[in-house]
Amino acid sequence: MRRLLLATALASLACGGLPDPDASPPPSGGAVDPTGTWAEPTTTYMVGYDGTSCPADGGSWAEDRCLFASTNTATFTPTGQDGVWTVQIDTIGANAHLCSLEGEARQSDGVLVVSAPTEVYDAESDSFREAACAFPVRIDGGTLSFEGDGEACRSFCGARAYLGISAARRE
Repeated sequence: MRRLLLATALASLACGGLPDPDASPPPSGGAVDPTGTWAEPTTTYMVGYDGTSCPADGGSWAEDRCLFASTNTATFTPTGQDGVWTVQIDTIGANAHLCSLEGEARQSDGVLVVSAPTEVYDAESDSFREAACAFPVRIDGGTLSFEGDGEACRSFCGARAYLGISAARRE
């Protein structure tokens, strides 16, 4: 019996972990409604500033960097089709490098997935090929989070920018 419980626990962890007992349950059927704008306050740093011009531009000087308050956002707008939204995601990274994605969010079996078509460079053929940036979105206890990783998702970002939100709240 212990082996079965251990095997079950290990399999659960390999598939994403055990459910959080303190997490808010999703609405009936596992569906979530992401409609609206979700915002995550963050701090962006800029290098290349000096101690005087940073405050004049609205920043604060700390550890040889100029820090600015910024906000990462994800906006979901219903399309009129059940379980489908248009989505606009804007995140800001180091030195104000940006990510901006316009795509679609679809809900299927209680999982919300954002996707957007793009092209990525294929060095072998020395040409671009079609690709898709796709990632699941988690809404748990009133907090939205996601991580758009991989080459296709990076195509929506500038250098040192990251397509991810870890703790956005609905505005």
